[in-house]
Amino acid sequence: MPDPPRQDPSQYESVNWPDQFNVSQKRWRVNRKTVCPPLPVRWLALHCASEGCSDGPSGDVVGLRADMDALPIEEETGARWASTIKGVMHACGHDGHTAMLLGSARELAQTREFNGTAVVVFQPAEEGGGGGKAMLDDGLMDRFGIDEIYAMHTEPALAIGQFATTIGPFGASVDSFKIRIDGKGAHGAEPQDGIDPLVVGANILLALQTIVSRNVHPRQCAVVTVGWLNAGKAGNVIPPFAEMGGTTRTFDPIVRNLIEARVFAIAEKVAEAYGGESHRQLQAHVPAIGQSRS
Repeated sequence: MPDPPRQDPSQYESVNWPDQFNVSQKRWRVNRKTVCPPLPVRWLALHCASEGCSDGPSGDVVGLRADMDALPIEEETGARWASTIKGVMHACGHDGHTAMLLGSARELAQTREFNGTAVVVFQPAEEGGGGGKAMLDDGLMDRFGIDEIYAMHTEPALAIGQFATTIGPFGASVDSFKIRIDGKGAHGAEPQDGIDPLVVGANILLALQTIVSRNVHPRQCAVVTVGWLNAGKAGNVIPPFAEMGGTTRTFDPIVRNLIEARVFAIAEKVAEAYGGESHRQLQAHVPAIGQSRS
């Protein structure tokens, strides 16, 4: 990726980088679109027909899609292509996805070995920003008359040159949650005068791990992950509050609803048992995806 990675869904620099590679070269028609509101999502699509830049007389219109946004991670690889923006990097394969799609665009434009029209779509705001839905709501499919659209994700466990797919669900739903625990601050030498939100948070964290093992049917798949737990700054002070957050994933909408209910119930009741209070937030991101036999 030649441009600095951007976590912001606007992606203003990233939508310009295909021009740096001259992918147009009078072969591709470039379209940039800003969708607002509710998200300032800036997306990019290039399309080209097998018989020139006008719409082809025959064949389907096929879309190829890749994500181009970044994650809030500090890159420490030292690689020459490493992020130049502090605290943000193209992780989760996004730079690879975009590079693959750019390579596909070059190959299709140079060889024209297809019948119909190809549309290559670079999507922002994939990591929880709802960029895909914003593009669809903005009429992406109708605007270019796309009949089918395809995407792929890198998988380090597969050997180079191998692809994998399956019938049925293969991409889990993703939701994120945030829990704030309000306790009572006190001196570390006098814990009896406080309500320790770290103790409450630690017990909530452990209790959340029982959802999959004790509430979800053994034949179902689910993951509950707590990615962070923050509270206080001094080792001799009991802080007044703590915050924690994580994600949940599953293939089944019924299990998805079950997990949401259990996360909220556990946070509420555990905090209550220790004399504290909890405030919960859940952000639903994307449902599970799968593939039918047809």
